Amino acid sequence: MRFALLPLALALPLVAAARAGHVSEDSVPAGSPVDATERNAVPVQTPFELTLGGRLHVHVSRHRGDDPPARATDGADLRRARIKLSGRLDGDWSFTAEVDAADPDQPVRDFWLRYDGFDGIGITAGHVKQPYSLALETSSNDLPFVERGIDAALIAPFVDRAVGVRIDLSRGRWFAAAGVYGERAGESGSGWGTTARFVYAPVAETSRVVHLAVRAAYREPDAAAEPVRIRDETTDFSSLHIVDTGPLADVERVVLVGPEAALVSGPFSLFAEYTLADVDRGASSASFDAWHIGAAWTIGGESRADAYSLESGKFQRLQPTRAFSRGAGGGTWELVARYASLDLNDGAFVGGDEERLTLGANWYVNRHVRTMLDWSRIVDTDESNAVRAAAVGLDVITLRAELSF
Repeated sequence: MRFALLPLALALPLVAAARAGHVSEDSVPAGSPVDATERNAVPVQTPFELTLGGRLHVHVSRHRGDDPPARATDGADLRRARIKLSGRLDGDWSFTAEVDAADPDQPVRDFWLRYDGFDGIGITAGHVKQPYSLALETSSNDLPFVERGIDAALIAPFVDRAVGVRIDLSRGRWFAAAGVYGERAGESGSGWGTTARFVYAPVAETSRVVHLAVRAAYREPDAAAEPVRIRDETTDFSSLHIVDTGPLADVERVVLVGPEAALVSGPFSLFAEYTLADVDRGASSASFDAWHIGAAWTIGGESRADAYSLESGKFQRLQPTRAFSRGAGGGTWELVARYASLDLNDGAFVGGDEERLTLGANWYVNRHVRTMLDWSRIVDTDESNAVRAAAVGLDVITLRAELSF
């Protein structure tokens, strides 16, 4: 409850200050590990530079074909409701503080302090994203899909936001980031890990991008904490898990490795990721893997190359050339497709195998408002239990209304 009220407590004095202040340039450096929509936030006049931002994502989901024994939850969900304060202190220092009223289990999102006093180097300390995976590094405001692919279920339990120190470096055509992390905010324990990501972009132009990257992560979970568990979910609130390892006791360490790539040519984009995970449980270790490949086409001709930031190794939000207005048209449409796989089987260990196809259409009304419609089908599973056998052919339709500033 305290965290749910915090966004309102932060917002009210800032709205009053904004009325007395004036709009200035965005205060957050381009290479900072922040969302691209900082560009669209509201600067406020203070003794130091301060920016108020936020996002609201409302989802409506429907499953078709989900027969017993696994019935999914349909309906509407407040997926994200975040308020963010960002700013700059004395030139080389910047900060972000963000909370999510829609997530009572993890209300603290980005809470960090960053130093940019060295040329091309940023040092960040606090609760921050770990540099692993283009899809996870990219903001939910900027992704071309309503949700990340099912392959993210193999990654997120180990390399999501956590308390730690991260270093970003950018030189010429390459970007690198690495960090050392403990637990997530609000969690105590002795678990720790380290991640690293290296990006090389031989082409980074206004209409063309070639993005190549490799990444690795190492994690030692806290032995006294809840056991490690890897599983997907058809939607964020459906409670239907097609693949599921169940609680994995006695996990000593987890190692993740894999490549990623993206190619943009004008309005067309291709992107792909692969991850191999080695879960060390002593005598009963297991290896799992996951991947996705996707494509996007902007009907209005806008290019995701314009939204590529080599200073952060990711794509920012696609911006329509002209905002929509009644009678004059505007905005832009984007069509997307993705095929993803998640394999949690290894020898005698059976956590399940799933392949999913997603097609979507996005309407960018302006730089703040977007609507998204995704249709996903579970194309195949290993049918190793009743849930997975019934899931083949399951359709999931999700509509999002999105506001970001």
